[in-house]
Amino acid sequence: MARRPGARRHFDTLPHWWTPYHPGGDWRWERPSRGQVLFAQRTLGIGAGLALSDLVIAETRAGTWARGGERLAPIPGHQVATGSTFRLFHELYRARHGDSIRVQIVVSPGRSKDLLARMTELISQRYAMSLAFDDIAVVDADGVARVSRDLSGDLHAGAYNLEVVVRNRGTGETASRSTELILVPADRK
Repeated sequence: MARRPGARRHFDTLPHWWTPYHPGGDWRWERPSRGQVLFAQRTLGIGAGLALSDLVIAETRAGTWARGGERLAPIPGHQVATGSTFRLFHELYRARHGDSIRVQIVVSPGRSKDLLARMTELISQRYAMSLAFDDIAVVDADGVARVSRDLSGDLHAGAYNLEVVVRNRGTGETASRSTELILVPADRK
């Protein structure tokens, strides 16, 4: 199909393996000075219970991306050097200020569905890590708890699944979200 002069090309200019994903709500492509960013608005539903945002892997320094009072420097591709510290950020929705929250963070190889069966073995071999703690929800004026934690671990290089599970100890509601974390040898980063 021939294009007329001056016509703009849209999705046909993307790589053959890329399939457009439309999360619903409002969305648009932006062309900032560095890379492309897809903005999406998701509807969480009324009365759906506790919910988590997507997980953001960022550098430990303050960056230019702002969420509430947080300033983050997201790491492209979630690639972190082995042995280094990174920041994990997420937002918690539908919690009340002062709620007692149980947080579990699990980092395990790949995207294994049989995670619990292999967890003990993997942790003992330093191929996985698990962290659990109690926290108190600090909700801002927007009704959102913004959570930022600096993490580091002694794991081998490779692709990992990082999962955050949050449980409201008062209501019993849970929410979870996961993302891929790529650990690269420190000399390659």
